[in-house]
Amino acid sequence: MSAQELTLLQKLKSSNASERKNALETLIVEELDTDYIEVVSHLFSDPDKGVRDAASMLFSMKQNPEIPKYIVRYIFSEDISIRNMAGEVLLKMREKSIPALMNEMGQGNSDD
Repeated sequence: MSAQELTLLQKLKSSNASERKNALETLIVEELDTDYIEVVSHLFSDPDKGVRDAASMLFSMKQNPEIPKYIVRYIFSEDISIRNMAGEVLLKMREKSIPALMNEMGQGNSDD
């Protein structure tokens, strides 16, 4: 992993919401590998709504087939905005989401 990639990963984990959001915006032009997908998926539950929105937008734009397995757990969130955000990304990813959703069948309640 290059120094630039490590710096970007550090910014995604920063305590500064603005820094996290800027790092997400930088990723729009980058290739998303599993390391980035995993870190960005954790930002779906970020306390800052702008960071959560940027993570959702990034995943909606990238359409990487690995994304659904990292965000499917958020459709069970207690926070309805997080549930809806994850569901929206999964819907946009269409058939790429099916394997991850099938793995989670029976984990939630009838509403899920």
